Amino acid sequence: MKDTDIKYPINKEDLPMVLTADEISKVLGLGRRVGYELLKEPPFTVRRIGEISRIKAS
Repeated sequence: MKDTDIKYPINKEDLPMVLTADEISKVLGLGRRVGYELLKEPPFTVRRIGEISRIKAS
């Protein structure tokens, strides 16, 4: 997802199936560090494959 891909207001249909920490930060309007902190102690389901973490956009 590029910066130009994010259009506000955000529609669920416009999001990819899974989001990275950077994408979470952009969608929520938060700093990059906060996006990574959300993945460390998430209030939502996170899938981890090795060191890669993703959340399902649902």
